[in-house]
Amino acid sequence: MRRPQRAAAGGGTAARPAAGGQNAPTGTWAGRSTAPGLGLGIDYGLLVVSRFREEIAAGHAPSPAAMRTVHIADHTIVFRAATVCAVVATGATAALTVLPALLALLGGRVNAWPFRGRRRTRVGAASCWWQALPRQVVRRPLLAALPVTGLLAVCAAPLTTPPPIAASPVGRS
Repeated sequence: MRRPQRAAAGGGTAARPAAGGQNAPTGTWAGRSTAPGLGLGIDYGLLVVSRFREEIAAGHAPSPAAMRTVHIADHTIVFRAATVCAVVATGATAALTVLPALLALLGGRVNAWPFRGRRRTRVGAASCWWQALPRQVVRRPLLAALPVTGLLAVCAAPLTTPPPIAASPVGRS
């Protein structure tokens, strides 16, 4: 059986195919692994911007407001990032230790419990839905792009309205 060559992302995953070729990452692996990091970075950025706006609204000049923002938000961001790292490390450790042990205990009984909507498939056969969806998107890209664009437009609609203007603290004594 011949395996296709796959591109590896990151130093640790580049060695995996060379070490034995098992479980080489697919082409979408890098995108799937960077999306949560990008989301967290955006979340942290929004937190800093929100704190900065509060400091500006409190009447502080931009430079002192930025310093106060970092002083207030840095503990929150570090704690959130440490929590996420701990959760990811715990999940990875469990996936590499506890789950294989449970699978070894279950053996062939891993498929014993019936789940509603699950169809029995041949070993190695991909799900029909996961094959059909990309096939339809490739056949009719415009038809697939229209509902996705509409959904994105609905989700972005709240961003088009300007925020309410707060009373400016400048000029008050």
